[in-house]
Amino acid sequence: MAKKPLFESQSCGRCGGSGHYSYCQMHGTVCFQCGGSGVQLTKRGHVAQRFYDELLTKRAGDFTVGDFYRDADGKTYRVDEIKPDTNNPGSIQLISNGKPGVTFSGMCYVTSPDHPLRSVPATVEARDAARAKALEFQATLGKNGKPKKVKRTDAAAPSIIDPAAFTFVAGVYFGSNQGEDFDEILGEWMAEKDADDKAGWYSKKPKVLADFPPMNEQGNFARKGTCDHCGARFDWGAVYVHTSGKHIVVGNTCADMTLSVPDRAALDTNRMKAKLEAQRKAFKMTVLACEQAIAGDFVWLYAEKHSHQTLADIAHKGLVWGGITDRQLELVNSIKFGVKASWVADKEARLAERAAADKARAEAEAAAEPVPETDKRIHVQGEVLTVREQEGYMGATVRKMLVKTAQGFKLWGSVPSSIYDIDRGAKVEFDCAVERSDKDPKFGFFTRPTKARVVTAQAAA
Repeated sequence: MAKKPLFESQSCGRCGGSGHYSYCQMHGTVCFQCGGSGVQLTKRGHVAQRFYDELLTKRAGDFTVGDFYRDADGKTYRVDEIKPDTNNPGSIQLISNGKPGVTFSGMCYVTSPDHPLRSVPATVEARDAARAKALEFQATLGKNGKPKKVKRTDAAAPSIIDPAAFTFVAGVYFGSNQGEDFDEILGEWMAEKDADDKAGWYSKKPKVLADFPPMNEQGNFARKGTCDHCGARFDWGAVYVHTSGKHIVVGNTCADMTLSVPDRAALDTNRMKAKLEAQRKAFKMTVLACEQAIAGDFVWLYAEKHSHQTLADIAHKGLVWGGITDRQLELVNSIKFGVKASWVADKEARLAERAAADKARAEAEAAAEPVPETDKRIHVQGEVLTVREQEGYMGATVRKMLVKTAQGFKLWGSVPSSIYDIDRGAKVEFDCAVERSDKDPKFGFFTRPTKARVVTAQAAA
């Protein structure tokens, strides 16, 4: 019976948990996805397993005699001797003498001292401690294998922050482009935040962290250079000191909208005003949509619950944006009542016209005669379909053309000098030698054209 994984697992999705799938002569019916165990690690279990392996991984140079390590094949060896490798300067040998009474004769593992190697705990206590730590780490992960979101409790959290507890101390700019008006913009920015004109400004993150100890060493700015309040990336920002003496770095939007108000009560008031304004705007859009529906006699679009996805989507967007367009109205009427929209009918007509043209072209190609297979020169009459210049012998530019003959087959070759300025659409005739293509009997190549003339010039563009 297969050993159950230490970390979170689930039934194998390939074999359904049986451990067996299709048969092959080398491995029998063993399922390759789970290795015959019938279970596989979940995303959370994979991350925890990787954490456990990293926990037990150390430099090859840190191993001592008596330690155990595991190789890439999963085999475990005991280190009985460590010595430099004479054939590879800078490398070491981890020598295992084997086990008494076992056919295995020993192992000499040559590697760099800095090479990571998976160790095996020497005692049950050490192993259990590592497993407990890994299982504790697994408990902090979500189903997707990423850390669970934890509600913030720091003083800069949006639900906790009190602007009265923070004071502006410096400005920051982390943008890459400082234009001609940079000094003017910087002066205005600093004047808004620093009435006494005593604060400086910074452009390097390490300097900011060095001069202003962060409130949270794992905060947004200290960890990834984003706003300590909302987590957004920014170029313009500000440093604020908390009453505790620690600092936060925020973007210009949070500095203006959150930390520039007197206190928490004023902040809550502003947030409520913004929320009510958003609701008022949404209500206004709904009113406009309903007024349009009443005037256009399609109230049913908003009054009914639609199972048709297109109708439901257009109804939702109509309420959000204050109405729908004329083409959207034609579409919903065509879906609801079977009244075909004019633009739908136009599109169908264009598609039908294109299909008829394709059919006619296919019939003409089917009726076309094959290119004659003859050593004699033939007389060609036809229409020029394509004219193109391409590189020829010794790098010279050659003008080529594709001609559709009266018999239906097509010929490709160099434009005769007497009609060198010919363009597509012209009717031409000439004598030439022809050769049929190996891939298409109704396509060929003409050479040595003579007596070329234009029967009808190309139509004006």
